[in-house]
Amino acid sequence: ALTMTELEARLIKFGFFRCHRSYLVNLQRVRELVSYSRNSFTLVLADEIKTKLPLSRTRLEELKLLLEI
Repeated sequence: ALTMTELEARLIKFGFFRCHRSYLVNLQRVRELVSYSRNSFTLVLADEIKTKLPLSRTRLEELKLLLEI
């Protein structure tokens, strides 16, 4: 059993990103970043049902750097 921090450390080199304290996401599967308000963001995945995952406000800047937005 691994903690999320340990799992994140192992998967980061494979293109995974911790978008929220409970979620790790493969960045290759992210379809879009949706802003619902100034401080509320959601990642939409490129799957059949367009899964939505929360994006932590503290992780937004890190994601922008990774995606070069």
